[in-house]
Amino acid sequence: MRAYLTIGIPASGKTVWAQEAVMDRLPSHDLVRVERDVVRKRLKVGNGEAEELVTQRCRRDIECAAFALWDAILSDTNLNTKFRKELVLFLKDLEFTVEAVVFDTPFWVCFWRNLWRPNRVPFSVMWRMQKRRKKLTDRALIDEGFEAVSHILT
Repeated sequence: MRAYLTIGIPASGKTVWAQEAVMDRLPSHDLVRVERDVVRKRLKVGNGEAEELVTQRCRRDIECAAFALWDAILSDTNLNTKFRKELVLFLKDLEFTVEAVVFDTPFWVCFWRNLWRPNRVPFSVMWRMQKRRKKLTDRALIDEGFEAVSHILT
């Protein structure tokens, strides 16, 4: 089983890429997409509310995928190193091979896309996330436990 962790700032194309990957695997249904925003919507909570419960539900969805021997895409920003390392360990404990999928979409493209979203991310937050994203190196991701790193430009 493979798990793909997307890494990128808001509006970089992570969700669209994950949705298309799932659609490409139909009708076999052997790939699941786990996304914190989707879980928040299911639980009817806002961003920043009930984050522990959101994490528990995401992990439960991942465990279900592992039980079914399905691949998984975790399509979130995944820019927090501590959270990312914990997630990689969790996935490896479930016997997933873990790959980082880094989105190299230019900031100005993400900023423009964000303007058209119903729930816009503030510019200052996006800029802070972009600075954190730019510091990431493939070597650092391998050191965190990823078996592979791929890059996508959308």
